[in-house]
Amino acid sequence: MKSNSETVAVKIIAIEENVLKLKREVDIMKECKNEHVVRYMGSYEKDGALWISMELCEPGSIADVMRMLKSTLTESHIK
Repeated sequence: MKSNSETVAVKIIAIEENVLKLKREVDIMKECKNEHVVRYMGSYEKDGALWISMELCEPGSIADVMRMLKSTLTESHIK
């Protein structure tokens, strides 16, 4: 993975028995190219965990925004 000054989010997942499920998730993220979906940047294994680097989405996930607003969002709001 190349290093640059871009700020990214990193999801760290402990690698347990279901490695194939994790690899499928990464493969799906690699193929997903849509302006409304967080962009996959790269991944690697370190110390028994899978580190997935992805585009930083502020202020967090859709679930985080709904908790902050104490409300559900419509599909057009989520876009």
